[in-house]
Amino acid sequence: TTNRALAAPAAVPVTFSVEERLAPVARNNDSSPWSGGAQIINTSIGAGCTAGYGVNTPSGPAVLSAGHCGNPGNRITDGGGEFIGNIGGDDNTYDVLVIPTTAVSNRIYVGGGNSSQQLTVTGGGAPFVGERLCQSGNTSANTVGGQICNLQVRFEGTDSQRLWEAT
Repeated sequence: TTNRALAAPAAVPVTFSVEERLAPVARNNDSSPWSGGAQIINTSIGAGCTAGYGVNTPSGPAVLSAGHCGNPGNRITDGGGEFIGNIGGDDNTYDVLVIPTTAVSNRIYVGGGNSSQQLTVTGGGAPFVGERLCQSGNTSANTVGGQICNLQVRFEGTDSQRLWEAT
């Protein structure tokens, strides 16, 4: 081997700035792009709920949630107070509402309330009798520490809501 003299460093201008530390993303404090299963707060009525799947509507990205979580125009934030959007459409027949927002993901939280554990949503469709499912809502995750699995679909309703029962 040969020893080489180190060259003098090149004079390259460098600038830096100190930025606020990034907050960790977790079920109880999500961030854009918004994921399913996260805690959301309806600040207009002071109630908490769970973010459903992110969807792309003709008007742009939106987060779904349960229709009983608010009314059109209500302000929705994540668990840390970051603004997600105002409720747009609300269909109480199917207990679903739409929250138009800036960006959504195809991910859903599956860990406990402080967890950042997520899975990718690869598709959707109606369940069928006998199918086994997992449920990953914010309230149940905080209670049991994660998703609840091995729920078996027992019954499909035939009324206008087409609700399914699982045990």
